[in-house]
Amino acid sequence: MTDDQNSAALRSGTLFVLATTPNPAVACVQAEECLGRGPPEHAAYSGRPQDGPRLVVAELVDDGWPDRGTAVAANGSQRRVRMSGTSAAAGLQARKLAGLGPAPEL
Repeated sequence: MTDDQNSAALRSGTLFVLATTPNPAVACVQAEECLGRGPPEHAAYSGRPQDGPRLVVAELVDDGWPDRGTAVAANGSQRRVRMSGTSAAAGLQARKLAGLGPAPEL
C-alpha cells in the first residue's frame, strides 16, 4: 500500500501499479494532455515522478477539446472510439516500439 522509494513514479494519481516497479526493463509512460489550445502538459491522473521532473517517456493522449482522446479500436472491430488515460499512453508507446507509427485517425 506504499510507494517503493526506488520506483520511477509514485502511485499517487494513477491506478497503474506496474509503474511503481524499480525494474529497469519496465518503461513508465507518462500521459500528457492539451487543455483547449494550451501546450501539452502532464496529465494530472498520470502520477508523478519521485524527483519532480517529467518521466523520460511521455505520450500525448488528449489533443485538446472537443476531440479529446486517442483513436482506438472498439472491441477488436473496425469501429474506432476515443479514449484517454495512461493505458492510451502505454498503447501509443507500444505502437512506436513495434514500429507501427502513430495511431490511426478517426
